[in-house]
Amino acid sequence: MTQVPTDIDGQGENDIADFLNSTMDSFVYTVDDNFETILPSSKYFTIDKFKNGFVNDNSFSLFHMNIRSINKNFDHLNILLQELATKFSVVGLSETWLSDNSNLYSLPGYHNPIVNCRQNKTGGGVALFISSTLEYHLTPDLNVMNQSLETVFVEVVIPGQSNFIVGVVYRPPQSSVENFTDELQDLLSNPVLHSKRVCLLGDFNINLLQYGSNASVNGFLDALASFNLVPLINRPTRVTENTSTLIDNIFSVGQLSIKSSILISDISDHFPVIASFPLSIRNSRNINENSFSRNFGFENMQRFKCDLNATDWSVVLHESDVEKAYCKFLELVTALYEKNFPLLSKKQKDRRKYPQMPWVSKSLLKCINKKNKLFCKFKLRRTLGAKQKYSCYRNILTSVLRDAKKSYYDEKFKSVFKDMKGTWKVIRQTLNSKQKSQGPSKLLVDGVLTEDHVQMSNACNQFFSSIGNHLSSSLPASQKLFHDYLGSRLPCSCFFTPVVEKEVIDIVHNLKTNKAAGYDGLSNKLIKEVIDVIVSPITHIFNLSIVHGIVPLSMKIAKVVPIYKKGIPQEILIVWVS
Repeated sequence: MTQVPTDIDGQGENDIADFLNSTMDSFVYTVDDNFETILPSSKYFTIDKFKNGFVNDNSFSLFHMNIRSINKNFDHLNILLQELATKFSVVGLSETWLSDNSNLYSLPGYHNPIVNCRQNKTGGGVALFISSTLEYHLTPDLNVMNQSLETVFVEVVIPGQSNFIVGVVYRPPQSSVENFTDELQDLLSNPVLHSKRVCLLGDFNINLLQYGSNASVNGFLDALASFNLVPLINRPTRVTENTSTLIDNIFSVGQLSIKSSILISDISDHFPVIASFPLSIRNSRNINENSFSRNFGFENMQRFKCDLNATDWSVVLHESDVEKAYCKFLELVTALYEKNFPLLSKKQKDRRKYPQMPWVSKSLLKCINKKNKLFCKFKLRRTLGAKQKYSCYRNILTSVLRDAKKSYYDEKFKSVFKDMKGTWKVIRQTLNSKQKSQGPSKLLVDGVLTEDHVQMSNACNQFFSSIGNHLSSSLPASQKLFHDYLGSRLPCSCFFTPVVEKEVIDIVHNLKTNKAAGYDGLSNKLIKEVIDVIVSPITHIFNLSIVHGIVPLSMKIAKVVPIYKKGIPQEILIVWVS
């Protein structure tokens, strides 16, 4: 091996990555000349060096790591993704060591994980996290779990292009390489994979550095090459004090435009591997992002109140038709709302400045960076002293991070004491449970899969408005009428006294501010801020409604958001709507 320079302590972290690349040149995996023109050359990257534009918005990016227990290393993975300041299209994990509690582990900005776990046996297991801005379809026919092969696959939808079939593959080290290769060949022959771009990422436990000298390795690579799949990683991914092996990889159709890299990380004894595929159109990851917001700051709120106070409400107060009165009121308020709180382009947060894990402070991030540098030096030196220095610092930092997380949640639970809703919110956050469930972008309506928003809305409306009839028709007929359950009539009629302004103000001040706004965008918090200047027209509208017994149509519009819970999302209406 190349001699390590004695002045390595003075090197920067990026210099260490460059030196590691040159050091490992003697271990680079090469194949026949036919492949050299299409195989990308993978390089080692430190976290800081990787941030400089390796993955862009016009690419489909893959990240894989043998995590060796997601329970133990999930927080470390979250911190790593946060440090990289990159949202990958797909994150794949092998050796998750999960059983069936995968919902306890969710990454911010990703769908819930798709997993394949061992049953009644420890170890192994594979998982996929798909970016929440990408659609995907499950491919259960491709999922395998046996003694030779463990896989989990999905089909990721890329609008305007061929879809990607992405799978995590893991070979248990004690299994036969020949049996593993045969089973993987059978899997890749599945018609589901035809005419699709296939990407295999995982820990294959087959050292490609032995290509040419090991018949099993040759047979494995020849088998994948027959499906036009070539390895995108060509440097060691597992480096110990005594050995360097290339066992983690990403296989796909080779082309020079693909970028691949190996990330220097100490989460497990395997380095993460990364690949980026260029797309000819803008990646759909940005389509569904919230890119606009309104500024409800103090100055804007004061201008809004001043404008409302200066408004002539006579067009509302002199109107005797409740429908027209409310429409005129809403028109005046909405115009001033748009004037003072215009939609502004929302600047995306830099995850390097806004940690997704709130207990990880800036000072702790600096400590993590120092630990990463010590790890790089240890991998270069491979000496007992470097290992002890790194291990000591890592163990102390792990303990500090654990205490910081515990203290953070202790304070969170104290802050929601006697607040049941708040307590459950903290519990879900502690368990990494998803706070929001996004509905499908397509629905099966009358047997046809549609993306038309009007058709989807009408189908949902029919679903909710017909539930009562469906339920009542399934109940046995009753021998009694509804009035048999009523008591005696009241001797006097009911009378409403006119509403007064103080009553309206008191009711508004008691509204909860944590409720979502309606279709008009006017939230309870906003109304509480300005009720003193709009109470007169609102009181007039309420009194008109009572006198005429009419509620304005605009007040009857509800914002109903169907929430997907289980089953196939596109068939959500099939049970109820015929």
